[in-house]
Amino acid sequence: MSNRARWNTAQYDVLIGNKPELANPGASLPLAKAKWKSPEKSKTMKAEVPEDELQSYADALLEDKGLRQIRIPNGIYRWIKMNAPKGFQCWFFGLFGGWPDSLVMVPIGNCFLAVPIELKTQDRKGRAVGALHGKQKVNARDEHWTIARSKEAFQEAVERAERDAEKINKILVAQQS
Repeated sequence: MSNRARWNTAQYDVLIGNKPELANPGASLPLAKAKWKSPEKSKTMKAEVPEDELQSYADALLEDKGLRQIRIPNGIYRWIKMNAPKGFQCWFFGLFGGWPDSLVMVPIGNCFLAVPIELKTQDRKGRAVGALHGKQKVNARDEHWTIARSKEAFQEAVERAERDAEKINKILVAQQS
């Protein structure tokens, strides 16, 4: 007898009163409760800090540090999705879909170290609210993106990029001498 048939039989027995011990079907039926549990993600799906606020902080931090970034604002994506012709949408999202929120450019001599940083949100307990989508998942894995879920995580990623750029710069200077 399948689990579904057992469940339906148990419900029927409880309804007609044949088996009162089955009034709590999870206790006596072979259906595992763990099967229905969701992975560790926010139950309320309410972000501690909205992504727009994280992006504003990131813009201000990079401006204070004098660093450049390549970024396409969310408003442009929305406008193209709502107003642009289908052919242009296909071209644009084929080319730029799946890009990180910020491609931070840290100077190394006369060139730059590009550091992709994706901003996603979390709840007060540190559980994920925002998730990577389609192309972002593949790109984040293949290109080793940093996923920053808080202001502190973004600042730490930028500082790590600056330290890496200094190390690379020292190596390049040593090779030129």
